[in-house]
Amino acid sequence: MKKIMRKTRYNKRKPSKSKRPKNRATQTIKKFIKLCCDIITEMKKIRINHKAFYSLIHNLNSKTVEKGGVLLGPVGSNSITHFYYDQGGTSTANSYSPDYITLNRKLRQQWRPAGLEIKGIAHSHLGNLDRLTYDDLSYIKRLMSRNPAMGVFVAPIVLPYQKSVQPMVISRDRMDYEQKAYFELF
Repeated sequence: MKKIMRKTRYNKRKPSKSKRPKNRATQTIKKFIKLCCDIITEMKKIRINHKAFYSLIHNLNSKTVEKGGVLLGPVGSNSITHFYYDQGGTSTANSYSPDYITLNRKLRQQWRPAGLEIKGIAHSHLGNLDRLTYDDLSYIKRLMSRNPAMGVFVAPIVLPYQKSVQPMVISRDRMDYEQKAYFELF
């Protein structure tokens, strides 16, 4: 009986490659690739003009105070074509508040007649916080509630010490949730 068991045990065919169990490294790599692909497909793409992007980086790269500016683009488009640096905004080491009087005047007198609308506000964080703060989110909610036509608000955060930018998007249907995004330069 032992001989018969040995024969059947050793005479078994090897499973095909598709049925062979994967090793752990391969499984881990495949899970990581799937996770990265899911994250990228979930992330919103923000189209931004390269001149507007470089202006944003250049003007908000201060390491002493938080700074900010307005992102502008054509009406009805999701693209950002201009960046206006807000020189009159109030800046401290911990906060940035836009000069809404000047921005509203420019919106009425210059940007709307030129076919531009506000797509969002970019600002810097001095530390390494690459997320929007509670105050940032509450300010964005107020802006979006006053502008019902705005479906998406773009809020990139510049991190001068890390020399990086983290684009964030807030959608009208989920105003309490910030979503990471990525820039596509054109």
